[in-house]
Amino acid sequence: MPESDPAERIHDIVESIMMELVDDTETLQVALLASPRGKTVIITVKPASGDIGKVIGRGGKTAQAIRAIIGAIAERHQMKVELEIDDQRGSDRAQW
Repeated sequence: MPESDPAERIHDIVESIMMELVDDTETLQVALLASPRGKTVIITVKPASGDIGKVIGRGGKTAQAIRAIIGAIAERHQMKVELEIDDQRGSDRAQW
């Protein structure tokens, strides 16, 4: 079985986590943008407005934990990953 693309796996992990966190799974969007060589990845999460707090967490701890997990995976593959959480007022963005 061929090894899947690390960027796709990171996207799938983020999407799976988000699906468990939010109430409105129908409007949840998780998009992947990867550089041509796949060494820089941006994952953008757009939850429903009522789910923003669940995704970010108290004091940003949930988002920070997700970023730590995907950052560790990206580092293992010599990649850089950014997780953007679009709260419809802007985005909360951090790079790992």
